[in-house]
Amino acid sequence: MRAIIIDDEQPAIDLLRILLASDGRTEVVATFRRPSEALERLGELAPDVIFLDVHMPSMSGLELAERLFARYPGLEADIVFVTGYGHYAIEAFRLNAINYLLKPADEERVRQTVDRVLKRISRARPHLQNNPAGEKPVPEPQDEYTVVKGLGGFKIDSRNSAPIKWRTAKCEELIAFLALYSDQPMSKWEIIEQLWPDLDVDKALTMLHTTVYQSRKALKASGLHADLLFSSGKYRLSWSGEPADFKRFEAFFTTCLKVDRDNAQPFERMLALYAGELYGDMDAPWCIDKRERLLVLYLDRSRQYCRHLLKQGDEDGAERKLGELLRRYPLDEGFHELMLALLERRGDRTGFIQHYHRLADILEREFGLQPGDGVKQLYERVLNAGKASG
Repeated sequence: MRAIIIDDEQPAIDLLRILLASDGRTEVVATFRRPSEALERLGELAPDVIFLDVHMPSMSGLELAERLFARYPGLEADIVFVTGYGHYAIEAFRLNAINYLLKPADEERVRQTVDRVLKRISRARPHLQNNPAGEKPVPEPQDEYTVVKGLGGFKIDSRNSAPIKWRTAKCEELIAFLALYSDQPMSKWEIIEQLWPDLDVDKALTMLHTTVYQSRKALKASGLHADLLFSSGKYRLSWSGEPADFKRFEAFFTTCLKVDRDNAQPFERMLALYAGELYGDMDAPWCIDKRERLLVLYLDRSRQYCRHLLKQGDEDGAERKLGELLRRYPLDEGFHELMLALLERRGDRTGFIQHYHRLADILEREFGLQPGDGVKQLYERVLNAGKASG
């Protein structure tokens, strides 16, 4: 196994090098005291593992790890963070399941660390064990079309990708957050303000860097053509497919304000994208405003579409659509009013009266309210028409 060591203290480099040599399973191919030099030369070294000091004056090890993977997207090296601090940093590493080695290193700790790394490499890169020459097998063709969905719950996948195994819920939340703002790169401070608003600066930065590191690894391990990019001090999620479903949904309905015979089919297809609220049950304050906006947009355009069906004389289609909407949104008075209009149109006076009283009961029970003026007027008209015919 090929290794490099990055540490600003030469005695720490020397000690770790001696311990790795004593273990006998690792060849140290280079050492660096300057993170910038390691960043420049890593591509030519092709290490299997990087021992990286967390606390360096010019650039933290966590930030350097991000930059390494951003600069070398094909990098397969495992990273072992080395630290002399046994307080919150270690807890953050444990939480994010990152390999770490606590200073001062000793033979037993090094042996255990090398064991873990080799086991992980054997699972992730079996060619290193079965192919002594280290030649990598030709990868299978991949479907480069990545799908990002947020309506009804967050999901990112493609036909040939494996299910993503997020190390923590924060990893998934970070990717969902960046997907929501995919056209707006976010600074580390903007991300921290939304995902870790209650942590002090040092802890928040540690959590950000470890979460970025683990999120990027999870995306890569899944085989997705998606990456978490870092450029000009800002983060952005990039993928090979079309925009996320919620982006397409919002773009269509903020420009297409009315449904007519010419746009009815794409109107219906876009409504079908709305499988549920944005990011489902994800408890994230940063998506609440967008979630509510998209829901209001969906409800308004759904009412328009049902009115269009009634106007075109498609009573069966309107009944099916309204039945589906009322099952999902039983408290929406606008859908009830449209169903009552349909029943009146069909001359189903009994069904109309029954539906009206169901609505009245729901509103009284849930809100202590009576039906609105429009529904009341419709009800009075049907009653009066019945009396006149009688």
